[in-house]
Amino acid sequence: MEISFSSSDSTEPIVRLSTGSPGVTKKSNIDVIVEFTKPVFNFEALAV
Repeated sequence: MEISFSSSDSTEPIVRLSTGSPGVTKKSNIDVIVEFTKPVFNFEALAV
């Protein structure tokens, strides 16, 4: 997976992951929130 960002800005975005799920769970799927510190392009959630 390739994530693109502005060529005029050489600082890559920082990615923050969070969830509302408890620290310990028996669930096979949990919701994850992905936040970038700046706009990104060509990001496909299915590729994660």
